[in-house]
Amino acid sequence: MVTEFVTLEDEYERKPDLKRESVEMIKNWMNKQPHLPKISDLDIALFLNSCYFKLEPTKICIENYYNLRDHCPEFFSKRDPFSSEMQQALKTGIILDFNKTTKENSLAVLLRLGDTNPDHFNITDIIKRIDLMVTILGPRRGLQDGHILIFDSAGLQLTHVFKLNIIALKKYLYFVQEAMPIRLKAVHIVNVSGITEKFLNVVKPFLKKEISDIIYMHKNMESLIKAIPLEIFPREYGGCDDALLTLHGESVKIIEDNADFLLENEKLKTDESKRMGKRTNYDNIFGVEGSFKKLELD
Repeated sequence: MVTEFVTLEDEYERKPDLKRESVEMIKNWMNKQPHLPKISDLDIALFLNSCYFKLEPTKICIENYYNLRDHCPEFFSKRDPFSSEMQQALKTGIILDFNKTTKENSLAVLLRLGDTNPDHFNITDIIKRIDLMVTILGPRRGLQDGHILIFDSAGLQLTHVFKLNIIALKKYLYFVQEAMPIRLKAVHIVNVSGITEKFLNVVKPFLKKEISDIIYMHKNMESLIKAIPLEIFPREYGGCDDALLTLHGESVKIIEDNADFLLENEKLKTDESKRMGKRTNYDNIFGVEGSFKKLELD
């Protein structure tokens, strides 16, 4: 059963800062950019919301989003949820949004390993799995006041860290920070261990200061629930929501039920043959394959 998406009219009623004229202005601008794809008014509203309804930042976000989707096919193509690679990624990575928001009306998203066997861990496929969830999150849940990422590092092993692809991490973290249509308010990492800290040593060089400043470390739930109310968590964490595996199963089913939507979404990227101006040179930003030294962990 295909998931019911929010409607733009409902979002206009729910979010008074969302103005029809702003959506029209962005749509008119996009129509004058032949390299950009045709997207829905709801997608435009999601970009506007992520940029706090400022027009110029919204244009930059849209350009980055669809440009990077063309530049990074390793993340944004071949994402059929029923392929063997994606089925494994759906088992390996648990990524789900909580049913209830925080007191500040932010939507919390939980990320953790479902299958802790490092042999099944492929960072590129996990990134695809994360992005499938995020791609459908906006249409499902609508415009949000904020998003909070909770990374439960239980089960993370040193072998996982050594299997990280540094180029892939750098590319996707750039995408998250410069293009993803979300309002990231905080990143909470729970069940922190020495291995978690090694993982962060790999990631932090690719994070902007404003992102690094909103990362909070917690050795246990007692610390985390001072920031996020316990009742919105799954049952295994002591919360009032359904069991983790139940929520995970529902999350996977949402992706599988909307496979056609997600596969069609792969087509939404820039067409560089139609670009009138100069394209961003991402090689200057990401470097080239092989330019990184062997991964070293402090």
